[in-house]
Amino acid sequence: MVRYIIKRILLLIPILLGVSAIIFALKTVTPGDPARQILGNQATEEQVAEKREELGLNDPVIVQYVKYIVGVCHGDFGESYRTGEPVLSEIVPRLGTSAKITLGAVAIGAILGVLLGIISALKKYTWVDSLVLVISMFFQSVPEFVVALVLIMIFAVSLHILPASGIDSAKGYIMPMLTVGLASIASYTRITRSSMLEVLGEDYIRTARAKGQTEGNITYHHALRNTMIPVAQSIGTSLGNSLGGGMVLETVFSVPGVGKYIVDAITARNYPSVLGGALMIAIILVVINLLVDISFVLIDPRLKTTIISGGSKKTKKAKAA
Repeated sequence: MVRYIIKRILLLIPILLGVSAIIFALKTVTPGDPARQILGNQATEEQVAEKREELGLNDPVIVQYVKYIVGVCHGDFGESYRTGEPVLSEIVPRLGTSAKITLGAVAIGAILGVLLGIISALKKYTWVDSLVLVISMFFQSVPEFVVALVLIMIFAVSLHILPASGIDSAKGYIMPMLTVGLASIASYTRITRSSMLEVLGEDYIRTARAKGQTEGNITYHHALRNTMIPVAQSIGTSLGNSLGGGMVLETVFSVPGVGKYIVDAITARNYPSVLGGALMIAIILVVINLLVDISFVLIDPRLKTTIISGGSKKTKKAKAA
C-alpha cells in the first residue's frame, strides 16, 4: 500500500509540470505588456524597459519558466503586480473561503443525490423513480448562474432572509453552497441509482433476502457499502470541479475566493496572480484525486489485495529475471 501511494505521488510531478507549462505558455502569448500595466500610460519607454528588466521579462521564455518553477518549489509563487505582496499570502485566505463553499456544496449535493438515488433504485420503474429523475435532470440542465440569480431573487430580494452578496456572516455561504450543490445532484443520483441497481441484482443480495433479512438491513449493511465506491469517485471529481469552476459564482455572489481572485487578476493582466491561483488549484486537484484513489482501498478492501498482489508479482518477475 505504501509503495502504491509513493508511486502515485511520483506520477503527480509530471502532471503538475505539464499544467504549469501550459499556464505559463498562455501567459507568454497573451497580449499586453505587464511592465506598462504596472507603471501606467504616463511612464516613459526607459522606465518601462527598466521595469521589464527588473521583472525578468527580457529573459528567454524557458529561463523565465525554470526560474518560476524553482521559486514555486521554494514556496515562492511570485509577487502580485497590483499590490506587490507575495501571491501565496494573498491566495491562502481566499482558498479557505473557496474550500468552505466547495465542501458545503459537495455535502449538499452528495447527501441529497445519494438519498434520491437510493429511493429511485428501490422504487425503480415507478412514478417515484420518474419524478426523481426529472428533478435531478432539471438541476443538471439549468446553468449554475441562472440558479444563483433565482436564489437571489427569492431569498434576498423577496424574502430578505439571506444577503445577496458577500460573506460577512455565515448566511452569506448558504446560497453559493446551494447553487453548486443543486447542480451536482443529478450526477450523484444517476451514479447511485445505477450502482445500487447493479448491487441489488447480485447473488449475495438474493441470499440475504432468502434468509429473511429485511429490505432496510439489506440496503444498509449489504448494498450501500459497495454502492459507495463509484459515489466516492464522483465526490472527488465534484470537489475538483466545484473548486476549479467557482469563478462565475464567486463573481455573482461577490465572494472573495480563489476564483474571483483569478478573474480580477486576468482583468488586470496580473500574471503572477493568475499563474499562482491556477497552479494552486491544479495542485489541490491532483491531491484530491490521490486521496480519492486511496479512499477506494478503504471502502473496498479487495482493492488492497489486488494492489499488494500486483506489486508482489512484479517483484517476483524482477527476481526471476
